Amino acid sequence: MSNSLAIATVTAVLRELVSEAISADPFALTATVTTVSPGAKPTSPGVNIYLYQVTHNAAARNVDVPTRRASDGSLLKRPQVALDLHYLFSFIGNDATLEPQRLCAITARALHDGPIVGGTAIGRLIQRLTVTATPHDAQLNYLKDSDLGQALDSVRLTPLSFNLEELSKLWQVFFQTDYFLSMAYSASVVVIDSEVNPAPVLPARARQVYALPISQPVVERVVAQDGGQIVAQSRLSIQGRGLTADVTTVLLDGSAVTPVSSSPTAIVLDLPASLAAGIHGLQVQQSLLMGTPPKPHAASASNTIAFALQPVAVTAAIGVGPTNTAPTGAPKVYAAGIDLTVSPAVHAGQRTALLLVGSSGAKGHGYVSNGAPLSADSTSLRFNVEGIAADSYFVRLQVDGVDNALAPGSTADLTLEMPA
Repeated sequence: MSNSLAIATVTAVLRELVSEAISADPFALTATVTTVSPGAKPTSPGVNIYLYQVTHNAAARNVDVPTRRASDGSLLKRPQVALDLHYLFSFIGNDATLEPQRLCAITARALHDGPIVGGTAIGRLIQRLTVTATPHDAQLNYLKDSDLGQALDSVRLTPLSFNLEELSKLWQVFFQTDYFLSMAYSASVVVIDSEVNPAPVLPARARQVYALPISQPVVERVVAQDGGQIVAQSRLSIQGRGLTADVTTVLLDGSAVTPVSSSPTAIVLDLPASLAAGIHGLQVQQSLLMGTPPKPHAASASNTIAFALQPVAVTAAIGVGPTNTAPTGAPKVYAAGIDLTVSPAVHAGQRTALLLVGSSGAKGHGYVSNGAPLSADSTSLRFNVEGIAADSYFVRLQVDGVDNALAPGSTADLTLEMPA
């Protein structure tokens, strides 16, 4: 980082570097090094260094974001701008005696040997301006206040390659100017600090660094702990690998539930009493305790797995209506009103259906009755079925597409008997 003298300092150091190279070369001619526009008419052999373009450094400018707080716009850190400087080196002299070519070779060698504009080169410039300054240097006496030499990164020179079209376009910028043998270099990166100082922030009292392996819990299956069906208020066994952490939480349909116990391969969880029958999603989330005092920080989450919570239905009452009035000899049919007590309660908006499957498979009797939508949660359901043929039926309840489980202590499905 540096102050507003940074760009001028880079130009002055380049002038100093080329001047020293010309003076030290045993074959060099007497030549001057200038930093004026190429449009100025040269009067003697020399090298002209002209800063023809300044661009923002694409890589370094993003380092400066953000510099302000989103809440009130106050400064978080001192803003800075990162720039690339583009220089045109022109070589002037007698073409008949190849003076421009000799100066070009000396300059190219000097810039290749010293491609860094750093603290050493800047220090030599400032010392000369202070001790042995020439009349021309006296005009640059202000550069003694430059702090570019203290920047963390040195400015590096890189040659730029122009084809004939690009070179001609560059020289067209200089109106009515004769072309001189030239080459271009980029000086990057020059970082200039703002003069605005941000408000001081509180110092860090302590640093806490945590190094942890990358791991993710995996849920392979969800079963009832007792090996039976998953019904209301069952105790689940969530099986998988990598399931333990400092803090382990299970998400049921997005709501957090604290498990009873956990191990790397299994988590025991009691289902909430309010959970409705149907298909549910389950995911294991892990947090790590960090900080002083330790607080949970989200670490990783498992895959989401689905399981079915089966309703338990008990027949409360079956009302069988009169037989049909079909001609003599026709099969009798019945109308039945079936009341069921269900656990857990069916929630408003859930889909219910009652399936009657005849036990005499050869007759192919089967009926489906869709329950009326509920406006409130209820444990009592009513189904009306018309035209039931005489047979023995297995009764099956579905809630959101999930079949009912056997009632506790039962060994068979609910049944319905229609006499012949």
